[in-house]
Amino acid sequence: MERQFDNIVEGIFDRLKAKAAGAVGGAKNAVGALGQAAMGKKTGGIKQAFQQGQQSSQTNSLATGKIANLEKQITTLKNDLLKLTGLSEQDFNSTFPDTIKFVDNIIVNIQAMKGIANKPQAQTQQEPETNNTQSQPA
Repeated sequence: MERQFDNIVEGIFDRLKAKAAGAVGGAKNAVGALGQAAMGKKTGGIKQAFQQGQQSSQTNSLATGKIANLEKQITTLKNDLLKLTGLSEQDFNSTFPDTIKFVDNIIVNIQAMKGIANKPQAQTQQEPETNNTQSQPA
């Protein structure tokens, strides 16, 4: 029961942290768009820039938090397996090589997810939409 409560609290804090990261990322993008507009460059709008930065930062924060949680779970799993069997790490590795391959594969996949989560995402500035009143030939 305590572990479930900890998971719920951790999830709430992850979401709050992601919201805060989204607000900061959105503000940074909005300031950048405002600066571009002040220099006479076309932007997709400050609101749109804010929303793009907010979404990107929030998603990145959530992904990073989930990856850290997975790493913690794998460490816990490895420690629990050693306690359960009563073997040293070296003995466990030689006795259960398939389990070690499985856990190592998870670790490799977590590292790949880290690379994706930490990859900078391109911030695209879209041109404002214009209303075309010309009729298209049929």
